[in-house]
Amino acid sequence: LAAGCAVVVALGGGAPARASQDGPSPQEIVVTPTSVPLGGKVTVVVRACTGGTVHSPGFPSARLRPVDGGDSATAAFTLGAASRPGRYDVTARCPGGELTRP
Repeated sequence: LAAGCAVVVALGGGAPARASQDGPSPQEIVVTPTSVPLGGKVTVVVRACTGGTVHSPGFPSARLRPVDGGDSATAAFTLGAASRPGRYDVTARCPGGELTRP
């Protein structure tokens, strides 16, 4: 890489797909930003989810915490040096099921 170029990890750029279990299933995963340089902060919001975990091959598992007054959960983390450039799916595991955003 040339000096000044950022190594970028792209997370969850496609449409969501759902694999439902018992109970209300998570409905949507929103990742911001979708392209993140190493050391950059990522926020994930999962709608119709009251907690659980979110994970991807591009970052370690993170705990989803309920958003006050709503039916969504969120996680925020920083991409560390162990993250590798590429495009990765993001999967949320919630009490009612699992949802993957390709």
